[in-house]
Amino acid sequence: MDAAGQFLQWLVNSDNTATYAAAVAKPATRNSSYENEAMAEYADGARAMFVEQLQNTAVPRPRTPSYSVFSTKYAEAMTNIFSEAASSHTVDTAYIQSELDAVAAAFQEDYDMYYAN
Repeated sequence: MDAAGQFLQWLVNSDNTATYAAAVAKPATRNSSYENEAMAEYADGARAMFVEQLQNTAVPRPRTPSYSVFSTKYAEAMTNIFSEAASSHTVDTAYIQSELDAVAAAFQEDYDMYYAN
């Protein structure tokens, strides 16, 4: 267990987190990573705004065992909503509601099946 703990500390240290974030073109998950040269692109411009928001106004995603179902279904719903609006040149609030209701139903079904008890 001690060795596993040491490995995890090394794996998620500031330098490794910065290097990984830069490689996948995403903001780093550790504030201290922005001091690393790999995150230099986040010092100015629009990316600096991301850092400011992440450090001062962002909140963690909800803790729930069904988050993977929620995030996948929500991404699909948003793609459907934007595609529909772009193709029809209208905003159909009933369609938006039905897509979001489907997300909520899928989340609830997963939660009830695996975690409710």
